[in-house]
Amino acid sequence: MPDFAALGPVINADTLDFRALGYTYDSIAIVGLGLDRTGSMLAMTPDPMISSDPDVTKWAAATRGVSTFLQDCETVHESGVTYVVAGVKTFRRMGIANDFVNVLPAPGYGLVKAGGTHSQAAFDGAVAGMSPGGSTPLADALADVHSTLVAAPFGNLPADERRYLAMLTDGIRTSGALMSSIPDGSFADTVVFGMGFGTGADVDYATIASMAAKGAVTLATTISYRSRGIGAMVMPVLGELPVPVQAGPPRGARYSRLLLAPKARVAVRNVHTKAAHALDDRPAGTQRDDQPACHVLVNIYARTLLRLALLPKATVTRRGTAIELAVQG
Repeated sequence: MPDFAALGPVINADTLDFRALGYTYDSIAIVGLGLDRTGSMLAMTPDPMISSDPDVTKWAAATRGVSTFLQDCETVHESGVTYVVAGVKTFRRMGIANDFVNVLPAPGYGLVKAGGTHSQAAFDGAVAGMSPGGSTPLADALADVHSTLVAAPFGNLPADERRYLAMLTDGIRTSGALMSSIPDGSFADTVVFGMGFGTGADVDYATIASMAAKGAVTLATTISYRSRGIGAMVMPVLGELPVPVQAGPPRGARYSRLLLAPKARVAVRNVHTKAAHALDDRPAGTQRDDQPACHVLVNIYARTLLRLALLPKATVTRRGTAIELAVQG
């Protein structure tokens, strides 16, 4: 028998922590967010939520973006399908010293859930008293967010786990280390997103793209199935897309259906139940609802900035045969 002494006592409650027994699942996402709090964020930009409303500061737009993200995290937590461990850190340089501040309670990251210490309400309350100022040490901030909010949770174990980092900024670096000081691909197991705020000359898109290149780039492509008749086309709805591919269908049986032959399983669009949560959407039906499921979700993982396209090797595929796709750059 293996020696489990090093693990220490394990009680029933520990099984609620998916990492307690040395396992990890794609239904737990770890996300670190860097929020630009520098003077350039006082410039104005169109309201990202309602374009017809008056312009807002880039700082206001970015904080709204973080708030909305945390709200989405709370929604998926309530669904019981996906759990998000996230933290938010503002960054700027005052004088000659970097000023990096965790917005949420120590250690700066935690499980995002409604009513918890790491929630939309907690963020909104904490950020309300903050105001922008100072210069922009983008490279320093990127490295700090990665080390303290992305790599820190669970001791960065397992070492090859895919994690996520998002920088909300205008990309205008005015202080600190050069972006070239961090080699491209340095954060090999982290997907880096650069979210630019502003218009025209107010955003440095090249620097934002350089930030994204420091991590592993993930491309997600959705493919819809269409039969010979256009009326049978089905597109996945938004509620399906945030659900991890391996987490099971967002509604209906999850485990008992595995005992059925694939052709005998009820398509998700034909499961008629009351919505269990905000993401529990019923896929759009067609006049062929008596047939098997007719949409496919494909995740493509690639460390490249090239724009890719999926091309089917056959325009018509018989039911039960393999679907072959070619990746074209």
